Amino acid sequence: MVATDVNRPTVEPVVRRDRPPEAPTMGTPDRRRAPVAAGVLSILGGAWVAVIAYAGPSIGFSMGSTRSWQWTLDRAVLHLLPGVIAVVCGAVLLRRHAIWAAGAALVAGGWALLGPDAWPVMHHAAGMTHAATGGMSGMSHAATGADLSRTIAYHRGPGMVILVAGGWAIGHILRRCPD
Repeated sequence: MVATDVNRPTVEPVVRRDRPPEAPTMGTPDRRRAPVAAGVLSILGGAWVAVIAYAGPSIGFSMGSTRSWQWTLDRAVLHLLPGVIAVVCGAVLLRRHAIWAAGAALVAGGWALLGPDAWPVMHHAAGMTHAATGGMSGMSHAATGADLSRTIAYHRGPGMVILVAGGWAIGHILRRCPD
């Protein structure tokens, strides 16, 4: 038989209560970087959307009949407005993880994506003619492969990038918020 020492004190593990336990580092993404990456994507997509309609015709990449750097209501509402909003919100996401900036980027991306389909309906409802606004014809429906590529490059592609960036930032910011 083995004798045991009953008078020996038991040793309990030391638990530090002044800080939370450290999270595992292997395989877990750094959640602070996700909104910054989303901000960069939002800036790139927004800059493209804001500039392509104005600079595209000068390099032979135009949609509609308007000239390079011609200011029209269609270009301002469908390109410049969502592009500027996306760039500003992306810049805010680089510095602060603001949920409002991620939400505004999400809305700007949605408008860049769906605006070409909604804008003609809004024109008709308001009684505006397409010529009165200096519009870009053939924006929403692609008839050929070239039209499809322009539609994707002008609206759908960058709009989707901004939309996904805004949603990605919202998801990561909400995951970091305490309950």
